Amino acid sequence: MNHQIREMRADDFPKLWSLWHATGIVPPVHSEPALAGLLQSNRGLSVVAVRGNQLIAAVLCVQDGSTGCTNRLAVDPALTDTNLADTLLGKILAKMASRGIHRFRVHEEPGASESLVWQSLQWINPITSKISKG
Repeated sequence: MNHQIREMRADDFPKLWSLWHATGIVPPVHSEPALAGLLQSNRGLSVVAVRGNQLIAAVLCVQDGSTGCTNRLAVDPALTDTNLADTLLGKILAKMASRGIHRFRVHEEPGASESLVWQSLQWINPITSKISKG
């Protein structure tokens, strides 16, 4: 079955929290209303991949007008398709570029399996916010 990539919505939060827990990522400390506000003020930058009614991948992204920042990149551990993470990142990078934002920072939770996703994508040293690929 194919997946669909779309903008993250507030009604994704329960499944999103489950995905983050399954991948060892700590959900943000924000309340759900605060996170919904973050999505509203950064419309279109956070995306999810869904297959049927299952949320299989997600990335949270914000921007300050000159720099974009992503964190909590998660792909269902049962999937081995790293192209999915690359596709999600490609979409948000393109959206930021269309808004004139060309600097991008990666933030990841220490010790999370998120590191494995960044490494599989061959991004260099995501902890220090490099955005070039190896």
